[in-house]
Amino acid sequence: MIDQEIRHAKENIDRLSGLKKGNVFIGVTPVVASGPIAKAISAFNRRYREINIHINEMRPAQITEGLRDGTLDLGVVSRIGIPNSPRFQWETLYRINVQICMRNNNRPPNLRSITDLYDYTWLVWDKLESPGCMFSEIFNHCNAKLPEKIIRCSSTVLYSQLAAQEDYVCVLTDPAMTWPGFKGAITPLKLKEELPMMYVGLAYKKESLLTDIVIEFAELIKVLCKESAGVSASLSIK
Repeated sequence: MIDQEIRHAKENIDRLSGLKKGNVFIGVTPVVASGPIAKAISAFNRRYREINIHINEMRPAQITEGLRDGTLDLGVVSRIGIPNSPRFQWETLYRINVQICMRNNNRPPNLRSITDLYDYTWLVWDKLESPGCMFSEIFNHCNAKLPEKIIRCSSTVLYSQLAAQEDYVCVLTDPAMTWPGFKGAITPLKLKEELPMMYVGLAYKKESLLTDIVIEFAELIKVLCKESAGVSASLSIK
């Protein structure tokens, strides 16, 4: 944390001197990586050629740790529900649908409820105790008992291979369904339960700890995410 404060102080001094140099350290979750964040990074890079951008794809708990220890300036995080931790600031950017899915081949019939899937093996992205964990939050939302058999896998590539090869139950978002590893191999199940939405938001410690450059980058992310959300909404209406 002290290293981050020293780095930010130096970068702010350079900025006051007219030198637009420095670094921005960002953590993004895999779901976020398939959203409008790439446009924000490209636009920022065109505007600030002397700023180095460091991007890490991480799980939400890893981003939280990076914000806590100062190795990250910003996190763009996907999670079920809005966090209420006083240690971090949160600004919701957009929401996305969550789907419970299985592979296309040999899908068992008569699956109508999440409780019908209790005896299946579930693929889980995060630790069950992690705040906002899709798996845990879905079952809490549906007031259902957690299945006993899980495989926890944070690798997107390996997760997609397991989901396509076996009759495992997986939890994905709408953007993830378009990823080549899942597209055409995985199908959402039509269950009676209404699943909770996933929130994508900006997370950071305090705005007072951010450099002007990081604040500008955060504002650019917010603008482009709102534009993207508006386009998606208009397309869904059509």
